[in-house]
Amino acid sequence: MDVKHAIAGTVGSVGILFLLPITVQAQESERSVGEVRDEYEQVVEQAESLEEQKTDIEKELESYNQKIENLSEDIEQTDKSLSEVKDDLKATKEKIQNLKEDIENQKRLIKEYLATLHTEEGVSAMRMIFSNKNLSDLVGKIENVNTIQSSLRERIRIVEKNKKQIRSAKEHMFAKERELENKKRRLTKQKNLRENNKRQKKQLLSDVNSDLSKKRQRKEKLASEIDALTGAQEEEAVSIKEAYEQAELISSKLHNKISPAYLTAVLMVESGSNSTVGHNFGSSYYKDAMTRCKNQEGNGTSIPAKRQEDAFENIVNTLGLSVNKKVSSCPYPSYQGIGGAMGYAQFLPTTWMSWASIVKKYNSGEELPNPWNLEDAMLAAAVKLTNANPSIEHGDDLTSNQGLRRQRALQYLGGGSHGWYANHISSSMKRVKRLMGDTEDNESSTD
Repeated sequence: MDVKHAIAGTVGSVGILFLLPITVQAQESERSVGEVRDEYEQVVEQAESLEEQKTDIEKELESYNQKIENLSEDIEQTDKSLSEVKDDLKATKEKIQNLKEDIENQKRLIKEYLATLHTEEGVSAMRMIFSNKNLSDLVGKIENVNTIQSSLRERIRIVEKNKKQIRSAKEHMFAKERELENKKRRLTKQKNLRENNKRQKKQLLSDVNSDLSKKRQRKEKLASEIDALTGAQEEEAVSIKEAYEQAELISSKLHNKISPAYLTAVLMVESGSNSTVGHNFGSSYYKDAMTRCKNQEGNGTSIPAKRQEDAFENIVNTLGLSVNKKVSSCPYPSYQGIGGAMGYAQFLPTTWMSWASIVKKYNSGEELPNPWNLEDAMLAAAVKLTNANPSIEHGDDLTSNQGLRRQRALQYLGGGSHGWYANHISSSMKRVKRLMGDTEDNESSTD
């Protein structure tokens, strides 16, 4: 929408009418185009909010799944460690029992040996005394017994020491078992909590998907209603993907001074919908949109309608098009301005002619650019937004200057009092970037 058109207050496209409050009188029970578009915009915003919620919930669910998987692995590892500890405890208990039996056997052997020795040595000592034999044999035998007895005692001491060490290891393993069991209980509790949260999030996702489905259906119904009220030219519409790909080519011509997402968003607002560009060029014949609009009661615009009509006739005649080519209409009684904006970029005829020479330089062509041709219209919009001129420079860089982008969007409509328009372009740009997976674009999405 060019400056002259917008300063006069003219709104010449579906994209602009989409947000601007319109006070068209509803006929009987029918709603006005403005009322339908207002609801459509609300539904679109609600749907986009639900889309964002859906994305956030899906990310949370993915996080929960990862955490649950990690906890399951930890629990599995803990179970494995518990099993190993239990096996070690079983083996340790068996060792302790064997040591107990060994000690008891050693003690029994000592007692039996001592009892036998006491009897034998008593008899031998008496015989030696009465037989007058050398007592050294007796003493040696007693010393030998003492040595054996001492050796047995040492063995018992070592067995007891081993028994204590094993008992200590057993207590350590019991502690380890308790620690692992506590850990398993803690991990299981965390896993159950995550699974419960996951169930809640899945239910929330189901509710969001249900609401989103309803919003999409409502949006389609409202879009059809708008089409019926405005006479949208479906055959002229292109998808966001097609428009974005064309915008990439245009951006490269201007040395990437404007991002494809931003340029696509401007044309979406001007002549498109949330999923197309060129969805609606207007529904009026040029004289109805210009002279008749200017002559409406209460319309005190100073825009020269005749000059616009002459420029329009010149354009369509030069391009070999019908003079009945539809343009944007005069929106409502007492409107200050005129209609007549053309094609994808919604330029007034005189404005199109003023930029045509620069557009031709970029196209290296001799023919007049066509406002109903996507490439020409998109190039004209890009040139106007960046103030580009190949004879001087390729325009201002809008890719990294958020304030300049907003300023140029306002200028495209006609001034700084239409912040809603710049906001709508910003939100449309976010949608384009999301649809196209545009993550490398330097354009900030927080205009």
